Amino acid sequence: MSVTEKEEILARDYGIEIEQEMGEELRQMSNLSEAIEERGIEKGLEEGIEKGINLAKKVKRCLREGCSEKKIAEICGISVEKVNEIMED
Repeated sequence: MSVTEKEEILARDYGIEIEQEMGEELRQMSNLSEAIEERGIEKGLEEGIEKGINLAKKVKRCLREGCSEKKIAEICGISVEKVNEIMED
C-alpha cells in the first residue's frame, strides 16, 4: 500500500489529517517496512535454496547407499515423486 493510500485511510477512517512532518515520518516508516520485507524475502529464499540443496544431497547419498526410492522418501519426509524429481536433476 502506498503512503498516499495510508494517509487517505487515516483521514477517511480515523479522522487523522496528516501534517507535513507526520507525512514524512509515515514515508520513512513505509520505506523501512519495505526494506525489512525485502530482506525477509531474500533470507527466506536463501534458506529455501539451502534446504533444497541439503535435501538433494541426502537423497543422492541414500541412493549411493542402495536405499529404495520408497525408503528415501520415508527418511527424507518427502514423496516418492519428489525423490524421482531430485534423481532426474
